[in-house]
This record gives sequence, C-alpha cells and structure tokens, in this order.
Amino acid sequence: DELLAPHKELIARITVCLSLPPGLHDRIVRPMLHRFAAYANLIPGSESDHHCDPGGLLQHSLEAGFFGAQQTDGMVFALDETPERRRKIEPLWRFAAFVGGLVHDIGKALESVRVTSAAGDREWCPSACPLTNWLSQEGIEAFSMTWDPKRRHGSHEKYAAILCPVILGPDGIAHLESVPGAGVYTALLDALSGAASAKNPLVGILRKADSMSVESDFDAMKTRQSLQGGHKTMGHRLMRLAMLRIRPVSVQNGALWMNDPK
Repeated sequence: DELLAPHKELIARITVCLSLPPGLHDRIVRPMLHRFAAYANLIPGSESDHHCDPGGLLQHSLEAGFFGAQQTDGMVFALDETPERRRKIEPLWRFAAFVGGLVHDIGKALESVRVTSAAGDREWCPSACPLTNWLSQEGIEAFSMTWDPKRRHGSHEKYAAILCPVILGPDGIAHLESVPGAGVYTALLDALSGAASAKNPLVGILRKADSMSVESDFDAMKTRQSLQGGHKTMGHRLMRLAMLRIRPVSVQNGALWMNDPK
C-alpha cells in the first residue's frame, strides 16, 4: 500500500478507464497492482533516461498501463465476431492493453539491477521471489541497488511474457479467457514476447503507451530542477518518499542506497 499510495490518483483513473464491476476490480486488479509493486519496489525506470528516480519503474508501468487502456476507447475489435460476442470481447482487449502496459518493462527488475543488503553479504535473487518479499523475509532495513554493467539493451523485454501470468494471477487469466475462442490472452502474451503478427492490435497499442509515458516524464523533467548524474530528479523524490515514510534514498558511488530511517 505504501508503494502504491503516491499513485492513487493515477490508479483511480485506471479504475475508471477499465470500468470493471466493483467486485471484479477488487478481485483482479487490486491484487495485480500489489503483486507488481512487490517486484518493482523502488527500482528506477532507467539508469539515466526516463523515470530514473527511485520508484520510477512503478510509475512508468502504471502510466503505460493507463495509456494502453485509454487507447482502446473508440477502437473496434473482433470484427469477425457476432455483435453479442463482440460486446463481451471488446472489454477484454481493454483489460489486456492495461496489463500489457503494466508489465512490459518488469524485466528490468529481474535482469537489469543488482540489489544487496547494505553490508553486501546478501543479494536478492529476482527469480526466487519479488524484491519486497525478499526484504521482508531477510529482515533487511537498508539495501543498495546498482545497474548491472553486463546488461544488454532490450534484453529485459523477454521477461514480460514470462511474468505476465504471475502478475495476472489465476483470476486475471480466467477473466481474459472468459470468452472461449476470443484469443485475447494469447494475443497479449504474443505481443509481450515479440512473437505477435502485425495484425495483433496490442503491438501498436503497447508501443504507443510506452512512448506516451516516456514523453510525459521528459516533459515533467523540464519543470524540475536537475541534479548531476543519472538520477536527475532525486531531490524531488527524496521529499516525496520521506513524506510517505518510505526509507530515504541516497546515492553513493553510483549506487542507490535505501537507508534505515533510524
């Protein structure tokens, strides 16, 4: 909840955009957001580009999810289906566009960063559990994060399709598969894995959603005082994170340090 609290206005807009029945939203979307936030934690969205502050990955992902769902307004899907089936299928495409935008960059939490305890004697294994869970299990109050110098540009993208079912959960998958033969869930996984054909509408939707979020952050940067180094907006984030009682952040030798507030 603490990680998602700064984004409550954006999450409210997502809720309105998805227009799911309240019971369905609470059963599917809320748990999804918590699962995603557990992976993203305070990981930045990039080392020195867009959303490069602590928590930037979560912000970028929520924005991309919102922009993805928003783009489906006015779009017509399943033209080869009967009107009755089309009415059931079209909301599934909107939900898939949101999910795709949300998880498209989650691989950065698995492959692009290295997280250790403050003493450096324990290291998070991303494939074992989400970062937030690891910190809790290990009782870690202070941790550092560095970008893996061996990472290759775009190499994180393959993890989106792998982790998508984990973030969706069984109820989310069942919702996307609720109209037999619609193929929405398959289209989502294909778009995330790069295996989709040009006819898959999610390919263009997700690409544009990502771009819209990036452009939005660049526009916001122009109004904030820049700091030296990659994390240009650290001062702005420090104040906001401190107000939320999330561990303060400092930068030492190119690494992000999440410090014990004590």
